[in-house]
Amino acid sequence: SLVQGFKAMTPAIMILSLAWTLSGICSADYLALGNFVGNVVSGNAVIGVLLPALFFAVAIGLSFSTGTSWGTFGIMIPIVTAVINTNNVSLLALNVAAVLAGYAVTIFLRSQIPPFWHPQAHSATILIMCPHRFRML
Repeated sequence: SLVQGFKAMTPAIMILSLAWTLSGICSADYLALGNFVGNVVSGNAVIGVLLPALFFAVAIGLSFSTGTSWGTFGIMIPIVTAVINTNNVSLLALNVAAVLAGYAVTIFLRSQIPPFWHPQAHSATILIMCPHRFRML
């Protein structure tokens, strides 16, 4: 019914509303958070050197948690472009490449780690939970 559908959609509507509010507050009109972080990064050479490694690690964690490349790119690349001044194109390209490489590493690591339902990984658990899958001789 309409009421059940509205109840099911209310959490998603609230999350989107809060995300739009947060993005509006952090924009250049109010807090200018991207400009502040960009000025802090450009003023400190050590932070500028460590940024590609930081973005790489965050991209790995984010892509593991979300499981999507487009979600990782959609979240991380705007952050990278806001933090790095667009005047320094080589540094911007390096940091965007770190985000892309973070997702590429995640794809490789996911292919190396067997899922928990894989028969060779947990054959005893599957034997107990799904005995019809194993034929006894």
